[in-house]
Amino acid sequence: MQSPASSYEHPSDEIDLRDLILALWDARLTIIAITVAVLIGATAYAFLSTPVYETQAQTLPPPASGLQSYNTAHQMTGPAAQNVSPDTPITDAIPPLSPLDAYQLFLRHASSISLRQQFFQEHYLPYMEDDPSEAQQAALWQQFNNALTITLPRRAEDNHLMRLSLQGNDPAQIAEWLNIYLEMAITQTRAELAENLASAVAQRRKSLEDQVAILRAGKRKDREHEIARLEEALALAESINLEQPPTAGNLITSYSGETLYMRGANTLRGELRLLRNRESDDPFIPELPPIFKRLELLNNIDLAPEHIMVATIDEAARVPQHAIKPRKALILALGLVLGGMLGVFVALVRNMFREKARS
Repeated sequence: MQSPASSYEHPSDEIDLRDLILALWDARLTIIAITVAVLIGATAYAFLSTPVYETQAQTLPPPASGLQSYNTAHQMTGPAAQNVSPDTPITDAIPPLSPLDAYQLFLRHASSISLRQQFFQEHYLPYMEDDPSEAQQAALWQQFNNALTITLPRRAEDNHLMRLSLQGNDPAQIAEWLNIYLEMAITQTRAELAENLASAVAQRRKSLEDQVAILRAGKRKDREHEIARLEEALALAESINLEQPPTAGNLITSYSGETLYMRGANTLRGELRLLRNRESDDPFIPELPPIFKRLELLNNIDLAPEHIMVATIDEAARVPQHAIKPRKALILALGLVLGGMLGVFVALVRNMFREKARS
């Protein structure tokens, strides 16, 4: 008859904790050997792999004073122009540029693919390869995009701070590259603003010059008409032998229209000579002086892009002193832990096969 105690026996495939500990102790040399081997491999990777460095830079919006030369255009085409033409409302003043507007344009250039491609072609690619194939260029382009990180400001609490970082194996080179990249973004933004300003100034200059041309053409036509009237009056005065104006009657200056011949032939000849020899009608066009003053104001606008400040470099890229990869302490710790785990796993597998072989 079977005893009751036999019903409480453990199944044959269940591993006793005590047996497990004894099995691991028996395999301690194997565990130590595997752990040491993995640790040696991790150490070799940590100390022999190429180090990767990272440099960073930060930018902020420009101060209002940095846009003074640009915003002079608003003053010249607005309040100053109104002062020289008080009777003519000025409706085409160039809008002022705020620091945030200039900075937003800079952020757009700094984060644009076109700037990345330009920098890649002019600086990154020639440094990496002399004559790369298309496949190599594509791989290097991907590598460059992974290495360059741009974090744009998202909230007002960020103080509009933009952060840039660049990773690479040469610490001095990546610091130089990141500063060059920033300067390229600043240069492109300045060039666009200066081009827009030059276009706006040229448009207003052309409008004023067209006004001058129209006024001059109108005055020239008036002079031609006046010459024709005087010639007709002279012919009439000569036909009646009226050399001098009558001594009685109205003043000479009152003779006009049909009575213009009454000024006398001598006076008419003098007036004709003056009109025909006149070199410029400008002194006789009262609308011209205010226009010339406005043109002078436009000519005094500073269009140099280097005088436009679009961003403040809060922190320029510096040469990093310590590599960010590989993280040696973390790799060594992981090597130790993973080596120990692998050693225990191998020991357990060996013990399992031994148990099966015994049974």
